[in-house]
Amino acid sequence: MISVPLIFLVLAGQQTKLPAPPTEANLIGDWTTVKNSFKFELSEKAKADMKKQGTAGNSERTILLNGIRDAVQSLKLTFKPDHAFSVKASESPEPQKGKWTLKGFDVTTKMDTEQENIPVIKFSKDVKKLNMKFTVPDFGVGTLDLERAKAKS
Repeated sequence: MISVPLIFLVLAGQQTKLPAPPTEANLIGDWTTVKNSFKFELSEKAKADMKKQGTAGNSERTILLNGIRDAVQSLKLTFKPDHAFSVKASESPEPQKGKWTLKGFDVTTKMDTEQENIPVIKFSKDVKKLNMKFTVPDFGVGTLDLERAKAKS
């Protein structure tokens, strides 16, 4: 005789409600970085390089990581109704532009200029934030959250 755990029987009787996917209206507008949401994991190659290069390598990597952190803290993404998309960091003279699509919780962007390493952007389950993941070749992977830009008063 096979025994079925009681918890399985209780859960089997309940329906799991999946969150409704976001609509284009949820995406359209300006988005900025959530303070202190930036995280960065060094690649194994970067860790090995740092170990091999010692203090000099660590200084170089720290400067690069601080530059990435500064850029993403000032990031502004704009999604327009005509599917135009722009991204701008404070040190950039002009925003980079492209097009966007939305499928389920996934936001896909394609820049007008050729770009490797396109970030992965997804809506959070509550559709209030965007989660972005990006790769810096031979250095690591960064993540951050974006929220609707606050209206300037």
